[in-house]
Amino acid sequence: MSGTRTTLAAVLFVAGTLTAPTQNEPIQGPEDAKCRDEARNLVFSAPNPKRLSPR
Repeated sequence: MSGTRTTLAAVLFVAGTLTAPTQNEPIQGPEDAKCRDEARNLVFSAPNPKRLSPR
């Protein structure tokens, strides 16, 4: 379970630090689109039991 938490924390950290420059990059192909969708689904489906806001 702690490995999953560590991975999720790393994904959230990387997503938070890279979102500004990468938001405007065009999708490079079907594999890129699939990867982005999967990553978005993992990040935004993470539980938030303490109701923390992203701000």
